Amino acid sequence: MKIDVNYKFKKLDGEVIPERPDEVDPKDKNKIIKKYPPFTLKTLCVSVLLNAGTDEIICPRCNHQIKKPFDLAGDKKAKRFMLATKIYNGDGLVDISDDDVKLLKDLVAKDYPVSTVGQAWQILDPHEAEENKKIA
Repeated sequence: MKIDVNYKFKKLDGEVIPERPDEVDPKDKNKIIKKYPPFTLKTLCVSVLLNAGTDEIICPRCNHQIKKPFDLAGDKKAKRFMLATKIYNGDGLVDISDDDVKLLKDLVAKDYPVSTVGQAWQILDPHEAEENKKIA
């Protein structure tokens, strides 16, 4: 499936979201020192693929929720790295397999807020997004 990795995430009002807030001069709050580029699907996908992530488990002794790093096997790490490289080097449309789309959707859903997940899923899997609109 061809995915547009240059998609820019937007707020509900349509304003493009930067990768991080602009840096302002501490002495002059109206002066921007550094303006960051838009937050793109490419940035999101590469980030989630290169971070092993954590899983939340419940401690059997104290019942507290604990974040435990995923223990990924070498082959899974290598696969994620290769996919991240393919997406990073891609310009515009990148061909991504259905299995890799599912992996990206799962990883994005674990680490990002609703607005990011919703937009990412619309681009990664437009057919499922359309089906979900019909259900809602």
